[in-house]
Amino acid sequence: MDETQNPATCDEDPYEDYYDAPYDDSYDNSYKDAGDKAFVFREGSDIDAKKYFESKKGNKPLFRGSGEKINEIKRRYTPLGRFNICRRDTHKTGLIFKKKNYVDLENTLYVDLAHFDLFYIKKRILGKTSDIEHSDILQTLRDLPTEGKTLLLDLIEYGSVTYEQLCNPLDEKNMMLLMQKDLIEAYSSKSSNVLNTAGAAAGGRIPPSEQYYVRPKVYLPRLEDKIYDLSSFLKIDSIDPNYPRDDTVFTPEEAVEILEEVFSADAVFDGITYLPYHICQYTPKDSKSRQTRYELYFSLQFI
Repeated sequence: MDETQNPATCDEDPYEDYYDAPYDDSYDNSYKDAGDKAFVFREGSDIDAKKYFESKKGNKPLFRGSGEKINEIKRRYTPLGRFNICRRDTHKTGLIFKKKNYVDLENTLYVDLAHFDLFYIKKRILGKTSDIEHSDILQTLRDLPTEGKTLLLDLIEYGSVTYEQLCNPLDEKNMMLLMQKDLIEAYSSKSSNVLNTAGAAAGGRIPPSEQYYVRPKVYLPRLEDKIYDLSSFLKIDSIDPNYPRDDTVFTPEEAVEILEEVFSADAVFDGITYLPYHICQYTPKDSKSRQTRYELYFSLQFI
């Protein structure tokens, strides 16, 4: 996954409600921690951000005729809700006399209450941490009908199933929906062929000589994976009052509801830690065009 949020392309500034306005200290006071803590920019992050934004300049088809320029780069904070998650799993041990053991899985997850992204730490080869990742998987699941959501979560949990296992009318209907949204794909174990459109798999038009499987195209780390707990990896300090904060759009209750459904666990809101980021506004060199777009960049101090 790209460490930047998908850029917006529009006629109006999508951040105009808060992009230039000073932070209103009276807003969403109920979600503030005493002292307001935040993760910390990495040393030299401004230089890194400028290089990154320069490398992304002019890569969109919209601007290929005239090119584009960086209009401005700003620092901002977005509110990450901290959620303590707990689930009790049952494990059976013993070859003859089965014994039930209960294991409590606990973790801390961070959800952006401005954009509803789920954040976690990206791992390199050999388990070394490298950077921060964010995913819109919670919003994606939230927008799906119940049956489609259940099917996608099952595929995320188990990896893949044969196409024949989803041949009943309800599963097939939801499989088509998830394919249309590019959330799952059907593939052949023999030829590595991928059926990348819902129509190719509909109506039994699977090549009879090959066994096809269905797998998810989205990634969700397991609950027990410690890469969710950002505070175990990233430095935390007092918030810098000079940088504006994104408004809280989603309530902690909304996040609790989807987290409990996704992980089949209990979730408790535990306050907010602000996440700093750079935002770049690109404008066309051609002054006649009003189109603008944005890129985000995260450069954080690891412990």
